[in-house]
Amino acid sequence: MFLSLKYVTPCLAKTYTLNIAIASLLCVIYRVTRRRLRFVLDPENYPVHEIPHIMVIVDYLVNALVTVYALKLYQIQGTLFIVCTYLCYAEPLKFSKLLISRNRNRLFVFGNTLSLILAIAVYFEWIHPFLKYNRSILTIHVLARLFIELAFSALLLTVYFKTLLIIICKFRTRSSENPSQSQNISVLISILVYCTTPNLLLTVTVVDSLASAYVALRKTVDQTTLPSFFGYMNVLVQMGECTVILRLLTNSLCALLAFAQYREAFLSMLQGIKTWIAKRFRSNAVSTMYPGSASP
Repeated sequence: MFLSLKYVTPCLAKTYTLNIAIASLLCVIYRVTRRRLRFVLDPENYPVHEIPHIMVIVDYLVNALVTVYALKLYQIQGTLFIVCTYLCYAEPLKFSKLLISRNRNRLFVFGNTLSLILAIAVYFEWIHPFLKYNRSILTIHVLARLFIELAFSALLLTVYFKTLLIIICKFRTRSSENPSQSQNISVLISILVYCTTPNLLLTVTVVDSLASAYVALRKTVDQTTLPSFFGYMNVLVQMGECTVILRLLTNSLCALLAFAQYREAFLSMLQGIKTWIAKRFRSNAVSTMYPGSASP
């Protein structure tokens, strides 16, 4: 967040990286706070007939709007960012206008809105045993959510391999002949570096989506079958839940390594810290040798 706000100029990478960084920070704050309050909020700490429903429902809502929203944002905004960059640099004549400010803002709003909708959908899956609404409605929106998440996962993987194919085959022999193609391939390589690790972690996202959908569809309206936070928790859902922070932090680290602006910003920040420390050291040395000459 600091690098984005202070050093990096406005661009698609800054918009996306800052968006994910803010969501990640909120997610970490929530996780730490929620852990402190687990004895008050966890329904498993109460007898079934004494569970404070309002407290649990509000806790589920906050978790969905922070944790689930951050994960969906990471998946959707990341996919939109990679697809737009791929189109602009692989087919610059057709899609060069995708990166103008107005279109970046539209993608930003669309990604956040869709992430919020998916987070709310997951929230209703969690509180279904309390609401006891029609099971057909639950089935429809679980399958709709699963379809959207898997579609974005498939799109991200497709663009990843198409980018790899372009770098290896299409531009390999011609990149040195044309400066613009050389620049394009440099950008595509940055995208490849950026999304390699998130694509590996995408397998966790896909498994998590499938497992959470299965769990939601298997729930009954009997509240006694909700002994823990996700209902019938299984290993796959737990794996997805426990890797939330890992996936978000990995995304930020990949942005720092892949994009030249963030690498230069990081080096500038280190140089600024080094200069400040050297200045403070010289000031302390002067004040020690000549006490009267030290500035207040």
